[in-house]
Amino acid sequence: MARIYCMPIVFYQKALSPVLSLFGAQCRFFPSCSEYARLCILHHGILKGTLMGICRILRCNPLFEGGLDYPKKNFSFGGLFSQNKIDEFKDFDKPNRL
Repeated sequence: MARIYCMPIVFYQKALSPVLSLFGAQCRFFPSCSEYARLCILHHGILKGTLMGICRILRCNPLFEGGLDYPKKNFSFGGLFSQNKIDEFKDFDKPNRL
């Protein structure tokens, strides 16, 4: 279900984001806000992941420092507006190799 919910995000990443970058629109963070939201939805579920993605987009303004901001492995309401510079999901999105 979460993968289906992420399809519009993947469409945005593949079709719209490259066009917007031609006009100078770029995310202030790494990973991008859309990738952050997609990872949060896949790991934390639709409700918590969407909330985390919305809070990340709200942080995308001059009042917050950009740079590294990885999704947190453990959800907490207190951490919604804090930046995480440690990659806790190193291989989360890659298929398992046996």
